Amino acid sequence: MNAVYGEKNDLTDDANRIPLIIVKPGSNKKNQRTKALVETADMYATITDLAGLPQQSHLQGVSAKPLLENPDLKWKRAIFNRYPRAGGKIMGRSVRTAEYRYSEFVELATGRVIDRELYEINKDPQQYNNLVDKKDKKQIVDQLKKTLDAGWRSVVIDK
Repeated sequence: MNAVYGEKNDLTDDANRIPLIIVKPGSNKKNQRTKALVETADMYATITDLAGLPQQSHLQGVSAKPLLENPDLKWKRAIFNRYPRAGGKIMGRSVRTAEYRYSEFVELATGRVIDRELYEINKDPQQYNNLVDKKDKKQIVDQLKKTLDAGWRSVVIDK
């Protein structure tokens, strides 16, 4: 699993992907991997679930415990991160799917979007080629914008 942290120094995968290793107490399963999208906001829910404690529905995040049993489970469609710029006057926020990362930079005083980015992760893993203004990517940009605005609950796939 790879987790994405919500407050690093930019919105790219290089800044936000971190290794994640979970060992479930009492499990004899070893060396399992998943391509599921998991974010650090999921860690509290995962740890409390593994400990048998009640889930806190008011907190962001979803327990990744089911992925420990089934690494191929249909999971979240996306994960999110954000990063302030210009001394906190601009907020960068991003949604990452298995295929794309879409980011917006919003002027906090006005709510105006001042910049946008779209990267195709598998073809451009370093995120150098911004595709946001490409006509053939308009539908993807529109869908990811909706996902970004809808937030983390909108991407959780019901089990």
